[in-house]
Amino acid sequence: MTDEGDPADSLVLRVANRRQSLERDLASHVTAKPLSPEEAKAEADGPVSISDLVPGEAGVVREFLAGRTFVARCLALGFTPGTQVRMIQNPGHGPVIVLVRDTRVALGRGEAQKIRVVRKEEADVEAS
Repeated sequence: MTDEGDPADSLVLRVANRRQSLERDLASHVTAKPLSPEEAKAEADGPVSISDLVPGEAGVVREFLAGRTFVARCLALGFTPGTQVRMIQNPGHGPVIVLVRDTRVALGRGEAQKIRVVRKEEADVEAS
């Protein structure tokens, strides 16, 4: 896919739901290949940011990609490792609303991107 401005000068692609633009000479050095089935499974099962969850989807808190102050705030809000969270509202930009410990918590998108969760299957969520 090329940029709308000048298709010959850059390459535009989407990586982890973010638009990335590469200059033509840099883009010419990029090689893409599909993931092997093992790599695809590992990628699907690995931790993702809370901001990657869609409304109704659940996950279990695994880690934080932030400093002590932010981690302390998350722990105070109930985002402790092993805790289940459910996405309530995620418009794709701006803040998200997450259900954690029966409480709705609004997080800025930047904050949500720093909290990593493992996705839960719907059957697993109902059983717990």
